[in-house]
Amino acid sequence: MSATTSPLLSSFHSYDFSLTLIWISVAGFLSTSLWQPLERKLKKFNPLVIPKSLQAALPLASKPKDIPGRGRPLPENRRAVVMEPHERKVHALVQHLRLIRNEKIKKRKLKDDKKRKEIEVQKAKEEQLSKNRQREERRERYREQDKLKKKIRRNAED
Repeated sequence: MSATTSPLLSSFHSYDFSLTLIWISVAGFLSTSLWQPLERKLKKFNPLVIPKSLQAALPLASKPKDIPGRGRPLPENRRAVVMEPHERKVHALVQHLRLIRNEKIKKRKLKDDKKRKEIEVQKAKEEQLSKNRQREERRERYREQDKLKKKIRRNAED
């Protein structure tokens, strides 16, 4: 083997001439091709979140250790915001309007839930009534069919 051959080529046995020729042709193709290796970005996965109720049940060795705290700064590190009297009034008014809106939404949800439950009860009653009516109709139909069969049998016997 000469110094110019590839290390992979040296792994072939000298008596296997056909494989060597194939390898040389493939190696020559790869060296002249436009193929370039792909560069992939590293994937960043979100941290695993374990609920507090589950964490309480875990043994100490299995509990998550170094979870960083919330991103919110400590109160002493936060900048104090001093509002003007007009700004304070506007802020209080906006908070009051939000409170009123949230209360209305809560009331509407409760009302909708109550209405939905009433409708479900009404539908269940109607469904039960329709099942009973259909059952009676089937019974009546089967009685009529049975009467006709008996009548046909009697006529056939005579």
